[in-house]
Amino acid sequence: MKGKLPFICLVGLMLLVSVAGVTAVAPTQAPLEQITTPGTPSPDSLFAAPTYVGQVVELVNQERWNNGQLPPLKAVDLLHTSSQTHSDNMANRDFFAHCDPDTKTLPWDRMEAAGYIWNYAGENIAAYYSDPAAVMTGWMNSSGHRANILSTDFREIGVGYTYQSSDQGNIRGDSNGDCTADNFSNGPYYRYWVQNFGRRNTVYPVVINREAYEATTPQVSLYMYGSGWAVEMRFRNENGTWSAWQPYAANVNWTLSSGNGAKTVYAEIKNGTGEVRSASDTIMLNVTVVEPIIGLAPDTITVLRETGSTTPQQITLQISNGGTEPLNWSIAEQPAVGWVAVSASSGSIGGGESDTVTVTVDPQGMPLGTHTMQLQVSGNATNSPQAVTVSLVVSEQVFPVYLPLIMRD
Repeated sequence: MKGKLPFICLVGLMLLVSVAGVTAVAPTQAPLEQITTPGTPSPDSLFAAPTYVGQVVELVNQERWNNGQLPPLKAVDLLHTSSQTHSDNMANRDFFAHCDPDTKTLPWDRMEAAGYIWNYAGENIAAYYSDPAAVMTGWMNSSGHRANILSTDFREIGVGYTYQSSDQGNIRGDSNGDCTADNFSNGPYYRYWVQNFGRRNTVYPVVINREAYEATTPQVSLYMYGSGWAVEMRFRNENGTWSAWQPYAANVNWTLSSGNGAKTVYAEIKNGTGEVRSASDTIMLNVTVVEPIIGLAPDTITVLRETGSTTPQQITLQISNGGTEPLNWSIAEQPAVGWVAVSASSGSIGGGESDTVTVTVDPQGMPLGTHTMQLQVSGNATNSPQAVTVSLVVSEQVFPVYLPLIMRD
């Protein structure tokens, strides 16, 4: 077996290279009947987690960024369906080819059968590669497949992946590309990969974070297709109101709605005659939530005054939030006294942010001695409440003020 594995891997790579990515520019015929596999995952379930399918989409868009910052491709359920159908059929009916030798269906036939009516279409296939990174390396090292991945003629993508643990060495091949099996003892390959690419001239997708599965902050980037057609655009979150119409730009910064989970951004673009096209994209928001934490600086305040002094002193108190969730805070005097005042008694602070409150200590009319109270800061924090001790020391003596000490050579 040790001697066979490199040979299988080499055959897989040779087939990958010899069966170049296929591209067409117009529909050629009506969809033909095809054999589907029971139990094929529904398109909606393919992105329920960062699966191999989702990883391939992300890697495609990484390659597009790394090779000239090309526009990202939008993952489309219809193309996932056509891709998954073909990878399932290749695995279960023992063939490896763009054209299905049993149904004679080509990539565009399968796309149309899935409901994707295209203006430009292409397909990459591969077999045996163990994971998304490996298959993407194989495709990128093949000129025809690389051209499909980096083509600016496409706007959308779908991916299929099938693993068959019982695969045998009876895989049919089509070395001539005439949709007729001409060799019958290839494999086993175990893993079958398909990429379907497409463009629909009337569809202008919006893509969040280059079609990444997950965002870790609500601030995301949008890519809005529509260059050369759109003059204005606007966006909204799933339950939000539309933003104002603004001049069209392909790259836009956007803030998702609050709270973790699936987030959808809706987009509309408008051309010079007022015609509007709509699009949407969804991403999982997974912000690491940290409950609010109250921070106080300083945590003690001491004011020294002479008897009869009427000069108040102001000290800046900083209230900070060490968490990621908003902190709603309030200040209470413990006990309430007449010689301390604060500039604000409540507020709200975002994660990692702070508020400043001016604390005024007024010695006017205060008797000799040390007077102490606390400013207690409370809120929806894990360490609530926190307190600042405020002391006013009134003395008969004159508190000296020393000049700074300077040492000279």
